Amino acid sequence: MPGETGSLKAQDGMTLVEVMIAMVLGLLVLMAIVQIFVGQRQTFALAEATNQVQETGRIAMEFLSRAGRNTDYWGCLQDASGLESNLNAGNGQSVAFDFSHGLGVYSGPMDDMDDLNPVADSHVLVFRGAEGGDSARVDATASNSGGLRSDSGRDLTRYFKPGDLMVVADCGGGEIFQATSVQQHQVRHQPSANVTPGNRNNQLQTDPGAGARMMGVSTQRFFVAEHGEGRYSLMIQEIRGTTTGGGPGGGGGTTAELGPPREVVSGVRAMRVRLGLDTDGDNAVDAWEAPPAQGGDESALDEAIGLRISLLVRSPGGEVTEEPQSYCFPAWRDCTDSGEGLVSAQDRHLYRVYSTSMTIRNRLTE
Repeated sequence: MPGETGSLKAQDGMTLVEVMIAMVLGLLVLMAIVQIFVGQRQTFALAEATNQVQETGRIAMEFLSRAGRNTDYWGCLQDASGLESNLNAGNGQSVAFDFSHGLGVYSGPMDDMDDLNPVADSHVLVFRGAEGGDSARVDATASNSGGLRSDSGRDLTRYFKPGDLMVVADCGGGEIFQATSVQQHQVRHQPSANVTPGNRNNQLQTDPGAGARMMGVSTQRFFVAEHGEGRYSLMIQEIRGTTTGGGPGGGGGTTAELGPPREVVSGVRAMRVRLGLDTDGDNAVDAWEAPPAQGGDESALDEAIGLRISLLVRSPGGEVTEEPQSYCFPAWRDCTDSGEGLVSAQDRHLYRVYSTSMTIRNRLTE
């Protein structure tokens, strides 16, 4: 209007340059947040994998150590070299019935393991011995009727059953047999078609006298197996009596056999074992040796007073490490700081090596 004066108002808002700068800063902040999230996720995955392999190693070593320390126990008898066998299967024909060695360490899968998917580069451990918790004193031997009598007041049917593999032993010797029937105060070991593998003779070769003890025997076989899809576990098989009829004292058909493999703990990729030998009789290990090859000289199995076990444990989840690991396995492998002797993994799982040494306490001399 005439007489009025004024000025144009300046334009408000952001310039294109300012918008672009803001977008760049926003992207940088977003990238930082994503990087923090990814880093925390990787850290969490690594921490979880570490906890898993530690727990796997602890459980596996606990099982193996307990079994190893108790192996080759035969009551008053020093070791399995003083045992005879009355089993039809005899010694040396099957891992389930071979009691010529209280300890077995094999450098690879055994002949009867084809269907168990054992890992080829892993050792197999076999522990044998008497189950001392359930034992009874022998008061009389019924030679003609193939029986061992105990008047200790214990009801034998509560501890033993037909088909059980058993040992009767004193300090001078012992014998493996299979119970064909169990009464309140007597265990019979007659040749019978009702049990498998059965007994060869009605009368035991060692003719145990009063004061000997009869006990059940056990066989445990540990090995590493693959379950498909890259999953590995430490497995166990144990001798057992499977009743197919009858009951305690009845004599229904029973079979002693290695049971189906059961998983001890998953995540164990391989197992290696060394034998500890006492060369001067002072109950201390003087040398560590690799186990004998199958079919080779097995004298070291009877002479060993110690075991050294090394386990390679792998995390269940992959993509844990940024790049494939290098590890030193078994633990006694000669690996140098420069990397010589290390084994390179083929994946990004987390690997850890655990090792333990144990004494076979039943073999120590007094």
